[in-house]
Amino acid sequence: MSIDLNNLRDISQKCSARELADIVLEIYFSSKEISFPIDIFKMLTDFGIYYQFLPFDGLEGVYSPEAGSLVATVGINSKRPYERQRFTAAHELCHHIKDYSVRVSPTDSKDPIERYADEFAGSLLAPERHILELSESFENSEGYLEDDDVLRISLVFGVSFMSLYWRFINLKKIKNLPSKKFFTKYQAFKKVESLGLNRLDRVFLRNIINSYSYVPLIDTNPDWYKLKNHLIYNDGRIEGLDLDLNTVSEICTDLRIHKRESKYFNEYKDNKNIIETVGHYFVCNQIFRAQIAPNRYELKELHRLLFKLSPNPDVAGEFRRIDNEITGAQIQTVYFGNIEQELYFLDKEIDALMQQIDQLSYSDVLERAVVIHHRLTQIHPFTDGNGRLSRSVMNWILKMKNLPPIYVEVSKKQDYLSLLQDSDNGDTSGLVNFFLEILLKNMVTSNANLSKIENDEAVG
Repeated sequence: MSIDLNNLRDISQKCSARELADIVLEIYFSSKEISFPIDIFKMLTDFGIYYQFLPFDGLEGVYSPEAGSLVATVGINSKRPYERQRFTAAHELCHHIKDYSVRVSPTDSKDPIERYADEFAGSLLAPERHILELSESFENSEGYLEDDDVLRISLVFGVSFMSLYWRFINLKKIKNLPSKKFFTKYQAFKKVESLGLNRLDRVFLRNIINSYSYVPLIDTNPDWYKLKNHLIYNDGRIEGLDLDLNTVSEICTDLRIHKRESKYFNEYKDNKNIIETVGHYFVCNQIFRAQIAPNRYELKELHRLLFKLSPNPDVAGEFRRIDNEITGAQIQTVYFGNIEQELYFLDKEIDALMQQIDQLSYSDVLERAVVIHHRLTQIHPFTDGNGRLSRSVMNWILKMKNLPPIYVEVSKKQDYLSLLQDSDNGDTSGLVNFFLEILLKNMVTSNANLSKIENDEAVG
């Protein structure tokens, strides 16, 4: 997409915020029909802006223009809800177009430049012509909108109920002014659920992830070691192992330094917690260094690594030969005689994914990896270790897309198990959204750690 930014900047000095928003939309979408909610994060990327999420206090965002070899950068408050982050992204886009100087955007600023950017953001995400056209289908006999209808319209455009409500007041589509406590009492978030409406969080999350400039950590980076330690610790705790994070970190560090000469590899053959943690360490090494896609043969190898130090290593890497049940699950696992066949079909699914992986978005790859992970939990090919290995295969697939590994924090175990049950009943959307949030968190953390390293090196 070719955008004449210099010309747009000249135009921006002569028009109102609403007019500028309309011009930007006309240029950006050209002859294409505008699709709502607008993917503002893709717009940032298409305008040559790198965006990052940072835990600001008292700020919604910051903008820094390009300088020399540095690209224009936007920082967005990671603590804010997705709707507000979208608004901030549009707000900072205005600074990129009109102001072209370092800007800090405090919460509720009265600065005229910030107010202009606010109006631009609202008009860009919810253009007046479009909200008025849609509102016609909701107007009552007097030509006014009811509160719940404003909420419905806000979900179409992906903007907050409060901001759109005030816009409709200014457009004389609301009959009475709200009381001081109206928005607190209305509770838009809960109202969405009570009205049976669909929130757009998953759409927003996908937009953020798909256009995010993620830089993978290299596997010799201390933050990479930390991430792997947390993964092994939480994954083990999810499956009932009883080691604290410090102990797991000590085991992983000792194995990294001493490898097979590590005391944890040789001296704790009767300690289930340690031998499975050691095994999980080698599983992680295997998947994070893999150059090929996972398949049923590699799955056997992962199982062999996980239980290589177990008292009965002869069963490691072997599919179960009995039927079993998943504790707490509402489904029956695959009949043991059909395991090979089911894994063959799963291999075909993984092969198809690998053939398309370069063309797929980050969120699409994650979704398909989650579905494969869930299917593995249903097949349940081994007598033990299925949970860890199904999540390992998911991370293996993410690795093939150069995405960071993800894990379930032990504090969220029950949420995870509940979403697995929903998936057993045919609805994987909650599980996908659960892992999308974890993926974004790890992408943001990875980039933040990389920025810290670069800053430290620059200072040094």
